[in-house]
Amino acid sequence: MRQTSPFSFIANVGTVANLGNQAFAKIQIKYDGLIVKSNTHLILVLDCSGSMLDQIGKLRDDVKKFVNSLNSDTKISIIVFSGHRQSRLIIKATNCTEEGKKLLCDAVDRDIEIMGCTVFSEALQKAIKIANFTNTNHMLVLFTDGCPVPVEWSKQEEISRAVTEVQTMRGMGVGLSCLGYGAHYNGLFLEKLMGACGNNGILEHMDVVGGKFSELVTKIFDITRRTKFGKLEFEIKGGGNAFKVTPQALVVGLSGKISFNGLLDGETTIFVELSQDVSSLDISGSFEGENFSMEITTNPASSEINYEFMVGKASIAMTIGRNNEAAELFDLVGLNELSYRAKASNTATEKRRFATKMRYYYVNRDWIGAGLKDQGPNRCGINAIRLIAEGCEAGEVVIRVDRYQRTGIRMIKEGVVSGKGNPILVTRVTSHDYRMNFGFTTLDSGAKVATDSGFRQFNNFKTYLVIADGDYHDAQFSASFTQSYWFLKLQEAGVIVGDAVWKIGEFYRLFFNEDLPVVSPNFARPGALGLVPLLREEAELELKQTALNAHIKKLRKDGDVEYVASPKQSKDEELVVDMYEAACCKYKIMRYKASTPPDYSTTTYDQALSERSKVKSRLNQVRFMYRTIRAACEISGSKVINWVDVKANNSDKTIQRAEFDEALLQREAWNQMVEYS
Repeated sequence: MRQTSPFSFIANVGTVANLGNQAFAKIQIKYDGLIVKSNTHLILVLDCSGSMLDQIGKLRDDVKKFVNSLNSDTKISIIVFSGHRQSRLIIKATNCTEEGKKLLCDAVDRDIEIMGCTVFSEALQKAIKIANFTNTNHMLVLFTDGCPVPVEWSKQEEISRAVTEVQTMRGMGVGLSCLGYGAHYNGLFLEKLMGACGNNGILEHMDVVGGKFSELVTKIFDITRRTKFGKLEFEIKGGGNAFKVTPQALVVGLSGKISFNGLLDGETTIFVELSQDVSSLDISGSFEGENFSMEITTNPASSEINYEFMVGKASIAMTIGRNNEAAELFDLVGLNELSYRAKASNTATEKRRFATKMRYYYVNRDWIGAGLKDQGPNRCGINAIRLIAEGCEAGEVVIRVDRYQRTGIRMIKEGVVSGKGNPILVTRVTSHDYRMNFGFTTLDSGAKVATDSGFRQFNNFKTYLVIADGDYHDAQFSASFTQSYWFLKLQEAGVIVGDAVWKIGEFYRLFFNEDLPVVSPNFARPGALGLVPLLREEAELELKQTALNAHIKKLRKDGDVEYVASPKQSKDEELVVDMYEAACCKYKIMRYKASTPPDYSTTTYDQALSERSKVKSRLNQVRFMYRTIRAACEISGSKVINWVDVKANNSDKTIQRAEFDEALLQREAWNQMVEYS
């Protein structure tokens, strides 16, 4: 292997049967020399042209809200522009202290007014001149309807000039975000500018943002602060179309030639279509003018990575206006609600809203399918649990329980003999409906159950909590790894401590303690992470599961299949029950009726079991994601959802409701005596 690159690459390659065995690669890229700059400078460039006449009041209010949402150590400069020689700097770089915010808002009230035609290139030139602070990440934030209207040269010439200025920004390491206004804004022009700058910022239309303005500002600031700016270009031999999924889903290449500017936390994830399944990839390119060339060995893509590719491909199709293609892809992965939304998005506003949702759909769930990070939303106990379960599912991680304190009522499965000495097989992550409990569901495949004809093998499932009621449980686990990937990710996160070196067959103690947050506050973003779609999907899946259970039960009752019932459970009455009071919380979506599930009446027993397994697996993932968001919101005290108390009828519960993301949500909170487990 030859490697002279400042980057490390991890590649998984697979094929998708439903797409004619389309081969693809998922490539995770990490810049090894990341140095985080300590300062942030946001340059707000405001369109005051005639086409903004109906939006100028909203623009003025939005800019002031933007300023007031930032911390005191952030610098803001403001440029207003319209026609030729009308762009001007109305206030130079000013820290967002209380005094600084007043100066910035006064400048907005004083100088934002409608002027004339629209010349972007001159405003961009002025912005380039003030992006000159050292040890600072610069982001230009363009507030506009995106309609270039010059009078001294053609529209096409103005587009060319604006793109040239943005390419200069890219070379300087300046990012670009665009916030759109108006029903007839030129989104294609803004996408062209974003692409010329390397697709390193945020592209939103303000009618999509709605009441989530503070989240938008936080997102722009966070991306500016955490991005390693620099032009990265490389080519993958045999590659086709490519898209990246962090910080949003965007096309970044054609014919295997990939180009973008900036890596969030020095990392990104790219999907590339391939001409065939391969065991290695040849990559050659440059970063900030330095050439590199390398060959990387690929790993097989899991079924979840295949799913990620399909969802990412559908997201891209939606963002570029290919609704029917997006709908077909969503159907193939069973996301029927999203398929319906794609087909039903017909007006410009509907398309824009749904395209924006899909632009962030993949990245907002990236923590489910990607490894832990050193910093950011992935570094927390809940995600470490998920990573371990994925490694176990891949057959590359084995868990050993060194100590697990169980008190309280013990459930006894009648006639079951435990298969002592067998390694624990983690089958999935688990979470609780209304308590902040997260852990593993395990399988003791060596257990036996008594029957009339003697003992038979029995799959005995047990739950081991890592997090109980929002805190780490009193337990000790160790793990062994057949691949270094899982070991290194957990070591980076601090779950494996010290200078241990990975060896096959060796067990390593897993540390879940106060050095690793239970859940990151970055998960307390119910809008960006799709809380409402998750609750809707949960309702759809629950209805499917109920229908499948009824059909399977009927087949068993009719005697059409051979089936031995699971042993009954009973309480061990001799144990002393230790109880304590736990805080409980549940979120519900109101006034939502799940669609009628498919007709399973002609489905065979084996087909029904297979389909139920798929539904249960997805339902488990959806619940884990929703309950992680809920835990983050509750633990961090998030105010993103504006809960309002409602009257409870003869109940000890606190019941609140909120209109959020075009849905009515209900929050129920109460205390309950529970057993130690």
